[in-house]
Amino acid sequence: MGNLVAQEILKSNKDFVNSLNLYRNMVIHKESDVSHYEHEWNLGSNETKVYFFCTKTQIKRFGKFCEPNKRYTLPVLAKHLVLESITVIANILTTLRVFMEANSNKDDIATHPEKGMVYFDSNGNPVQISLPHWKEFDKAFKKQSS
Repeated sequence: MGNLVAQEILKSNKDFVNSLNLYRNMVIHKESDVSHYEHEWNLGSNETKVYFFCTKTQIKRFGKFCEPNKRYTLPVLAKHLVLESITVIANILTTLRVFMEANSNKDDIATHPEKGMVYFDSNGNPVQISLPHWKEFDKAFKKQSS
């Protein structure tokens, strides 16, 4: 079962985290990746808008979020990267949760409180101390997934 947690972490690294690290490494150690920008200036209202666009390298590196031959602004890419980061973390936590539930020793802890804290349901039965927090996690993550 612990192997599933390791597999989820390795999968997350291969599918997403490694791309972030490789891009970071390239920008720090090899070459800069300067985004270009465009601006609009409405003379009538004196309103100015500036758009910073993703580079070809960013679109190639994070192609999972971008369609080829389309232009994306940096805030759009950043939003996708943040949401993907949250999803990766949530997937790891969910896998860890399954592992923890399968290997819970809550009954032993309930009979020997010196071993740790115990959470009891309204009927006095010992349950995992993390149970209320997982319910909040499920509510929050389902909102993010929608």
